[in-house]
Amino acid sequence: TVARGQSLGLGQDEYRIVGTRDGAEMVILGIGSQASFDPSFNTGLDTIVFPKRFAAYGFVLDGSVVRVAADDGTSAEIPIGTSGLQLAFTDGLREVTVDTETGTLSFEQLTQTAPELPPVDPEMASRVIFSPDGETSVGRGAYNLFGSAAGNEELVIGVGAQVTLDPSFNEGGDTIVLPGDFADFTATRNGSTLVLEDGLGTILRLPLGTEPTILGFDDGD
Repeated sequence: TVARGQSLGLGQDEYRIVGTRDGAEMVILGIGSQASFDPSFNTGLDTIVFPKRFAAYGFVLDGSVVRVAADDGTSAEIPIGTSGLQLAFTDGLREVTVDTETGTLSFEQLTQTAPELPPVDPEMASRVIFSPDGETSVGRGAYNLFGSAAGNEELVIGVGAQVTLDPSFNEGGDTIVLPGDFADFTATRNGSTLVLEDGLGTILRLPLGTEPTILGFDDGD
């Protein structure tokens, strides 16, 4: 669930994205992201960012949904309304509309460069809910993650993700993979919470209990 006006990045996983009707959210897909957007995204206020050039993607109009896909597994299903869609690529921002006369998609290039990513506001965190024993990955953005006390969840964190885990994670048994080597991070304790930071905007807030949690780094667990 995307917070109002927030930006968030997706990893290599499957997602169902819920936004707001009157907010301008930005969702940044990574290579291999498979995202399905709820009807709140048909207002035309939001921007969906793709990780390659416009020519790398195919587009199909299926009813009121635009299906976007690339050979690398990246895909999105986005509802389109009367205001069209704002889709960003590495070679510029395009507005996608439905041609009412032909029933086909039309593309208007608005800029020649990719949009500048807004700063992450940690006070406006998006929400991610794990299924028991679930796996997911998150990219740049602020997140509150909710797990299950009985499950062993696995989370992969990208650079620039600011992640706060709920108290269910203090039961241990979970695996959290961070970007970089162990020495890239500083570790401090705030009450019963471990705080890891890498100086590049990546922050993990992990509640601690008596059972261990596995932290994965490029140079080992």
